[in-house]
Amino acid sequence: MGEFQVGSIGIFDRQLRVSWWDQRKLEKTSLFIIANDPYSYISLISAIAVGFGRIYIIGSRQVRDFKILFKNASGDVFRETIKFVEEHFGRYLDNYSIELNSIHINLASESALNLVKNVISEDESENKVVLDLSTNLNIKLFTWRLRSLIKVPTYIVVFCDGLKLYALSEILHRSTNKIRRVVSDIFVRVQRQATSRIPIEHLFLLASGLSLGEIVMQIQGGFTEEDLGAYMKFTPALEVAFPFRGIPPLRAAPQRIKSIAVVGAGALGTFYAIQLATMINLKLLETREVVFIDPDRIDQTNFNRQVIYWGDTIGLSKAEVMAERFQGMIHDNVLVRYEEARFEEIKDKLKDMTLIIEGVDTWAARKEIAGFATENRIPLISAGVELLHGHETFYLPLRTYCPFHSINLGEKMDPQINESCLNIQPSVIFTNIAIASLAILTSIGAREPLNGVLYYSLEGLYPEYRRFYVQEYYESCGH
Repeated sequence: MGEFQVGSIGIFDRQLRVSWWDQRKLEKTSLFIIANDPYSYISLISAIAVGFGRIYIIGSRQVRDFKILFKNASGDVFRETIKFVEEHFGRYLDNYSIELNSIHINLASESALNLVKNVISEDESENKVVLDLSTNLNIKLFTWRLRSLIKVPTYIVVFCDGLKLYALSEILHRSTNKIRRVVSDIFVRVQRQATSRIPIEHLFLLASGLSLGEIVMQIQGGFTEEDLGAYMKFTPALEVAFPFRGIPPLRAAPQRIKSIAVVGAGALGTFYAIQLATMINLKLLETREVVFIDPDRIDQTNFNRQVIYWGDTIGLSKAEVMAERFQGMIHDNVLVRYEEARFEEIKDKLKDMTLIIEGVDTWAARKEIAGFATENRIPLISAGVELLHGHETFYLPLRTYCPFHSINLGEKMDPQINESCLNIQPSVIFTNIAIASLAILTSIGAREPLNGVLYYSLEGLYPEYRRFYVQEYYESCGH
């Protein structure tokens, strides 16, 4: 196989077809992830797929037999994550122009602040960003003090019965009252987290998607008027929260679903799998069977959106590799199967499924799956993404709206082009992460499933929550 070149259509294929996207800006960026929770590995792997040139993960956490995707790790989880990436991605890291670093340090120590400050100051990248994914109040205070010393863009995620993302650098330019409110909010949320019955680990995938979306779009910077004809200008957000009014609260008890079919093992399917596996391991989801369905084989154009495959699987069946690696991701005894076929070829085998999750990339395929689900009264999670926005909806027979009514699915038409991952609407990894995670969380991770459609946008289209809009329904559509 030939060498990859950053900027070639073979790596960051979809975003490079957008006129204003500059992958070199990301290549010249260093991302510093501050963490103490082992699930922060999800953000590290996601950042690799985005294409940051240099990534540091700073903190310490010892684990034993912890699942890093499909492999067990013991010891320093962040160093183990980097070893895992190097093993499965190997020589491709150089071709991506990506450098990985783990700084193993107790962030509560007296020497930590100066050491981390010096590492960031001495880094020679054109852009530098700090992302705090820690779950400890002392580390949040460390990040706050660090920001006063280094003056680089800093983002903080706080978990408590949900999550909240703060663009700290932007907030510090605001009034004193605003800063005080944010400090108080962070303090209260971290304190409440310690007594909450709801785990937070299943929120790290969503936190990764939301935070990387904000960070990457800030780095991309300006847009021309010509660009705005196709995509509106990115509008920064000071705070992004989930859940919010209109979204049911998250559940603490397990959801029991006998059998799940995931149709599409591509970008959405990858993150469906990670979200499902995390919830299974946290005992938030109990299931006996999961089947993955996809006719395609793995290609180099999949690497930056489909992080389960990596560089060691080119030419293999997506469905087969997904099933094998999903089995390795979970602790429970679950039957995991695959079908290397199109949905229409094997749909008769799916009539007894308890839930279908679709992650296909054409309206025609989505219509066929939704028609099958409504005809057979099978619950369905349906989602779609474009470059900077996406949507997700859940069909629960005779209790919620079906996609034909909630998103007017019957009226949607595909463009008249050859079917190919290079020809459909462009998308980027952080929209896939966010939508896939939101779809699972609002459907089976919530106390009551959302009856309606959740829209997500980095264009700041929505007045109340800027990033989100909920179209709610209060009864069934009759299907």
